[in-house]
Amino acid sequence: MLHPAHAFRLHEAAALSGFSKYMLDYLAREDVFRPEAGVGGRGVARRYSFADIVVLRALRQICKDRGRIRHLRVALSTFRDEFGPIEVGQRIDQLLFVQGGELCLRTAEQADCELRTGQLAFSFVVDLDRLTQEVSASLIVDSKNNVVRLEPSKAKEAEAIRQKVWAAVRQKREQRRGAA
Repeated sequence: MLHPAHAFRLHEAAALSGFSKYMLDYLAREDVFRPEAGVGGRGVARRYSFADIVVLRALRQICKDRGRIRHLRVALSTFRDEFGPIEVGQRIDQLLFVQGGELCLRTAEQADCELRTGQLAFSFVVDLDRLTQEVSASLIVDSKNNVVRLEPSKAKEAEAIRQKVWAAVRQKREQRRGAA
């Protein structure tokens, strides 16, 4: 079993969630999604919990199903106000949906009304249980030593992301030195 306090670094979160490192930065910077595991500050790395990764996978699925990033902030904020933090095992698929490219939150009153009038048309369903299983399958948990590693293909993907980020950092440093 994965220890709840285990946190993933940015490049690991990118490999597990399907978002790029830059998109994860954007989501945090624009306050669309902030990880619960550890909020970084300037010079402090953000950390992502297992639940954060599952929620990011759900958001990635919403984006693949024509949901727009700019609508995520409002929908997630409303969702958290109405239902509290999103947790693994929660039936988010019954509450968030995409309709005509808009990400919508369905409350009990709206759902009842829309279902009676037939105005609700789902264009996707997010299965958090399936996403949880997919993320779990990407991890190797050594409970004896309390260590969590990414399975080899995800570890390779995470390392490639990390290398790309550091190459960009080195390039910027060299540009600054050359300009000085």
